[in-house]
Amino acid sequence: MNITVENTAEEAASYAVMEVFIDSAIKLSNFAGLKMTDNVFLSSEDDQKIAVTQLSQNWAIPAKMPIFKGTEFRITDTPIKLAIPKEHADSEIMYYTCVWQIRSPGMINNGSFIFVLKNNCLTVTKL
Repeated sequence: MNITVENTAEEAASYAVMEVFIDSAIKLSNFAGLKMTDNVFLSSEDDQKIAVTQLSQNWAIPAKMPIFKGTEFRITDTPIKLAIPKEHADSEIMYYTCVWQIRSPGMINNGSFIFVLKNNCLTVTKL
């Protein structure tokens, strides 16, 4: 999985806080440059608790370039590897949550999508 960031504000973002929350059933590897925090819980619209792993990064100058409007940056040099539990492979259908948020002055981007595992095929559906 590749993660990119793009500024939607007119002013360049000199710093930003980037967070990705991935269903804790999915095992992650190869996420260099991101801080990983386990045992984080999100609340769904119907107040159910969803266990997730949080990946985060503070993006700031001078170590990183400002994020200019209309310019995409990858936040990792290599794709993050996702592993679905073997015991889920034979399930008829499984759903895994992923939520992301980027905060910076004048810019708040967020969204979510669902990984759907059906018949050993993983697809992504944006919510």
